[in-house]
Amino acid sequence: MRSYGLPTRARSIRSALWTAAASVLWCAGTVGAQEPGARAAEREAFAWPWEINFHAISKAMVERDYQVTQVRRIIDRSQPDRLGEWITLRECLTHAAEAGPHSKAFQLEYLGTEGKQLAADELARRTREFDRIAGFLYHFQGFRVFDADLAERNYELAFAGVGQRLDRSVYVVTVTPRHNDRSRWLLELDVRTGYPLYRGEYDEADRLMAEVEVTEFAASVPDDLEPFRERYGVERHPDAGTAAKAIGLDSASVPGTDLLPPGFEMGSSRVLTDPLSGDRRAVVIYSDGVEQLFLRLEPSPSWTIGEGHTFAKQRGPTGEVQGSFVHKGVGYLMVGREETTVREALLKLYAQVASD
Repeated sequence: MRSYGLPTRARSIRSALWTAAASVLWCAGTVGAQEPGARAAEREAFAWPWEINFHAISKAMVERDYQVTQVRRIIDRSQPDRLGEWITLRECLTHAAEAGPHSKAFQLEYLGTEGKQLAADELARRTREFDRIAGFLYHFQGFRVFDADLAERNYELAFAGVGQRLDRSVYVVTVTPRHNDRSRWLLELDVRTGYPLYRGEYDEADRLMAEVEVTEFAASVPDDLEPFRERYGVERHPDAGTAAKAIGLDSASVPGTDLLPPGFEMGSSRVLTDPLSGDRRAVVIYSDGVEQLFLRLEPSPSWTIGEGHTFAKQRGPTGEVQGSFVHKGVGYLMVGREETTVREALLKLYAQVASD
């Protein structure tokens, strides 16, 4: 894999904003300098910067057809107490306008590693590995608006300038959390469609941790798009309590939102069934509009690490943090983007279940 040195890539949001602001001086005329027919199309998403909001960004990513080639770069943080090399993935994302909130009309395909030609057998191996996490990468690894109203309450969206990417006019915006324990984002939004042609994730120290850069963009999809297929059987439930009961657990095992970090609210609940083993797990999703926390519950887990105060924590290579514990034969696994958020939520959850 190609390695990116931190001194050249870990730029701060402040320097990125300075560059974006400077671009206004030479790009100020580009948004309006379109042919008359093209200008009408440009106005479809954002005619002016003050029209940018979380609802519009969500709509652009969910309710439109598009096919993009992109490069995903993620700092490997799987080793404790250090930042590793950059993991790079070249991808093709095809997305059909969603007909409903649970539509799976997308494909995310692995194309290779940036700057490296892979042998056929190595490409096949990495493609199999990629296919196992493609759903996670699409839905959760990069910036996405899950609930626009919640996002507006928990994040500040600010205009930072205008620019060009792929010969398309873009608005540069920042997304800053109102609670300081979460990621910051730098976005370049295509003026014509609203789609983010660049998404950069920064940590609390303003270090670039991950980014998705679009290298080709088309506002259309092929007619033979095959929808994404879940690896697990999925049962959706109206609330977390019924999902827990569906796998034989008491609803008291599920934490309320009062135990979660500020701004998080209860989202969807489901039961996942492994098609090979038949094992069933309840998954509860919490969100602050942009970030998500996942709580997985299962009876007598195979990864039992002991009872009581025994905790395990690990960070996956794609940036997610996992924390877990076992209490009275029930396994609790929490997954999120930020270590502080996961740790605090898990400790509060343990205090609740241990007092029952």
